Amino acid sequence: SKADANAYNRTRETIADFPLLKFQLEADEPWPDSLNPLALRLFEDKAVLEDGTKSNPRKIYSKDPQSDGRIAGYMPLKVTLDATRHGGTRIIIEYWNKADSHKSTLDPRRAYTEIVESLDLIESAFGTGQGMRARTEGGSGITALGNDAENYFLPNDIRATVRYRNGEYLILELVSFSQYKPLGPEDFTTESLHTRILHNVSVTEDGEHFVDRIPMISQGDKGYCAAATIARVLSYYGYEVDMHSVARLAETEYYGTTRENVIESMRRVCSSTPFRLKELRTADYYTVKEYVDKGIPIIWLVPGHARLLIGYNPDNSDIVYSDSWGPEFAFEVMSYEECLNLNRGMFILEP
Repeated sequence: SKADANAYNRTRETIADFPLLKFQLEADEPWPDSLNPLALRLFEDKAVLEDGTKSNPRKIYSKDPQSDGRIAGYMPLKVTLDATRHGGTRIIIEYWNKADSHKSTLDPRRAYTEIVESLDLIESAFGTGQGMRARTEGGSGITALGNDAENYFLPNDIRATVRYRNGEYLILELVSFSQYKPLGPEDFTTESLHTRILHNVSVTEDGEHFVDRIPMISQGDKGYCAAATIARVLSYYGYEVDMHSVARLAETEYYGTTRENVIESMRRVCSSTPFRLKELRTADYYTVKEYVDKGIPIIWLVPGHARLLIGYNPDNSDIVYSDSWGPEFAFEVMSYEECLNLNRGMFILEP
């Protein structure tokens, strides 16, 4: 209302129907440096840590998403504040996905239409649009996943991106327009990738060497372990992906993904990225050590499940693995003998 009273009067009801966006439009500092003040403003005392630490969180989600993320009466499944991606903090609102459709009464096609109409109304009223070319810029940068980005540029430094695939998902992301600086092609050359990820190898007080800063993508109670695991690796490398777009590619259903589809989806990803899919047919301890030391996580298939193999302990030959069930499962240890007994395949997306 301070920026343009006439535009605000035209959009007052639309903005009021989307409380989270209203908070961002009214904020003196819409994009603080830390997630904690943003979580306090948007979620109050309903915030749950998903990645990072309490003092330095990388992902926070709301315990009450239906209240915190509703728009025009449409209730979301999850609302997340995400600082794990390049390009600045994001507010991610998942309104619908096929695996969780039993938890929602929302009609995704109707909701999509009303959401984009609301965003278009606000953008048009305030004259903050950036032209038709900017409308579809962005996306994951991976040809196999396609480009589902539809961007709207709103006042107070907000870019809203609607991602919709019929029968698959409906997601809205809010990010700072001025701070948004995604990685470019020069960041994905073999040399650039190796240099960037090499700095992510850390050592714990107990002597475990491990690949650090792999984003946590929680699969929830659905069989999205393979989709989440592949998405975690691609996000770690710098791509803007989530498990829902990977699940579409891998033809993942509620109960999981076939081994054949897991491998084929990784192969298709590699066909449009600077990676090659490599199966570690001799999955000995020293091979694991070799890739961990390079900062390369290993996609590990075990009976009925997919996870990441991310580290080793040179003192006792233990290995470190990571599951996609939340922060308490991000760093787990077992003996390498047990690892071999469970092993049904190890793969890497090698730069």
